[in-house]
Amino acid sequence: MTLEEKLKKIAEYPDETVGSRLAAEARRESSKLSRDDRKRLFREGMAMIYGSKPEETPRH
Repeated sequence: MTLEEKLKKIAEYPDETVGSRLAAEARRESSKLSRDDRKRLFREGMAMIYGSKPEETPRH
């Protein structure tokens, strides 16, 4: 593939996709959250990723 073909392929990529629309919606919804809700959801997400609650992990 030549450089011109690569550039044309990049230029053909749509400005809006299903993923970009979902991301925009998620940003709009998350901006409505209170500070406490954000903290709670962050802790829950970290527990999902690391498999334990933050209170159970030792602090150094």
